[in-house]
Amino acid sequence: MGPRIAILGPGAKGATTGADLVRASRDVTFIEQWPAHVEDIRDGGIAITCDGDTVAGRASVRHRDDARAIRCRARPDPGQGA
Repeated sequence: MGPRIAILGPGAKGATTGADLVRASRDVTFIEQWPAHVEDIRDGGIAITCDGDTVAGRASVRHRDDARAIRCRARPDPGQGA
């Protein structure tokens, strides 16, 4: 499995990027500030429609106040020669 990816703010750009990553079977968690949006993503997943093409999938989502439970640490990219 690849790296876990957090998208901070699934607005127009974050949601589009996140939906593409979900479609590519990446482990994506959205960090959202609005409780109603958190529930919508939990219940229905994420869906983006552009020029008649829809990208949709299930994704993890957390409210920004709960995001403290997510621990992030940088790891060198093995392809970058650390």
